[in-house]
Amino acid sequence: MWKVGMSGLVLAVSMMFGVCQELIENFPSPHIPREFRGVWIATVGNIDWPSRSGMSSSEMQKELALLIRSARATGFNAVIFQVRPACEVIYPSLLEPWSEVLTGTCGKAPDGGFDPLAFAIQEAHGQGMELHAWINPFRARHHTAKSPPPSNHVSVLNPKWVRQYNSYLWLDPGIQEAQEHTLAIVSEILSQYNVDGIHLDDYFYPYPEKKKNGQMLEFPDWSTYEGYRRQGGDLNHPDWRRLCIDQFVSALYSRAHEVRPTVKVGISPFGIWRPGHPEGIVGKDSFESLHADSRKWFNLGWMDYCVPQLYWKLTSPGQPYEPLQNWWAHQNLAQRHLYPGLNLSNAGLGKWDASEIFAQIEATRRHPGAQGNVHFSARYLLAEAEHKLGWKLKDGLYSYPAIVPEMPWLNRDQPRPLSPRVVLKRGVHNNQSGWVLNWLPPQKYMRIRHWVVQRQIRGQWIHTLALPQSKGFFYCG
Repeated sequence: MWKVGMSGLVLAVSMMFGVCQELIENFPSPHIPREFRGVWIATVGNIDWPSRSGMSSSEMQKELALLIRSARATGFNAVIFQVRPACEVIYPSLLEPWSEVLTGTCGKAPDGGFDPLAFAIQEAHGQGMELHAWINPFRARHHTAKSPPPSNHVSVLNPKWVRQYNSYLWLDPGIQEAQEHTLAIVSEILSQYNVDGIHLDDYFYPYPEKKKNGQMLEFPDWSTYEGYRRQGGDLNHPDWRRLCIDQFVSALYSRAHEVRPTVKVGISPFGIWRPGHPEGIVGKDSFESLHADSRKWFNLGWMDYCVPQLYWKLTSPGQPYEPLQNWWAHQNLAQRHLYPGLNLSNAGLGKWDASEIFAQIEATRRHPGAQGNVHFSARYLLAEAEHKLGWKLKDGLYSYPAIVPEMPWLNRDQPRPLSPRVVLKRGVHNNQSGWVLNWLPPQKYMRIRHWVVQRQIRGQWIHTLALPQSKGFFYCG
């Protein structure tokens, strides 16, 4: 017995005497495994891609294709691609300059008209994977920047929105125009590119840093706060900052779905909301230091998926993985998705035994309130492909394919996919004779993310995800 179809619809084909005897919709079969298996591709500081600035467009394309295809070969089904590491971007924008990470010069375009975001989408979708555009909302310049900001950089065009914080430049989140600027970036991406999601990391206000004398360095937004007070505001300074971020996160969620109702909005907050939540947890207080009330956002459904960065071991004395994961799951009052973030780099660098990552994935799968994981970061998949690590996800926990979990609150009005056109006949493939199942989209020019093929062989079901360009499947027998 065979079944073939697009996500959400699978068709059954019964084989007898070399012909299609019957074509049955909804033929009983096991549910197709659904699990979010994401990987971050970081561009800031050339962490993952490009490996260095100043490469040719051809070299950058090869590197990016290798990262994405390595992710797919390892069993991943989603890429979270950093397209705005600061107020500079890796796609042709009307609002911000080209990022320095590409050419070494902020504002300089790659040669040959190369559009990295368009290329990444094409590669990911061609591999049957989702592509989420990852932006940093308020960082204006990274401390590794070497070239001067060009004339169209926000620090030049609108310096009143920008604050110097140690070696960084930062948009002041308390300035409404600065928030609107980032929201305009989100609108630009979603209106110009067929991304599957918009993703924010954990940088809202900057992580606190110290002066040379050891004292904490204060973020210089007192003039903005005083303006709020003059207009009648009565919140204290920290609560006002949290209000600013709350307003931004809520506005971003609304704006994204105004532009694209089915786009997924994800946030990856610091893994600890506040020390003592749950009991026994110690560490940085992101509620106070980053002014990020991530629990509220998850409670109220201001995100479609949450990726708390749980970058600690299962046995960490102050930050054990499972209690933190369970705590986050209990904050999901809006019934969104939870994909804990894992620190793949610790295994890749040999700081952890690789079995720790396996154990964390298994812990996630045991919890009914979690639907997958996201791994930091992509370059360690290349180490995986080159056998530099002592383990293989693709031979272990990701050995079978999975499709991303459904989000019914986003897709309730979407029509069900039509049935593929299917033909079964005897054929020859690689000098072997057997059954060849051919299929085509039900409509010409229809976009296919991937084909789901299920086979029942000697009473056992086997499922495969075939790439969108696939038009047939071979079974020797």
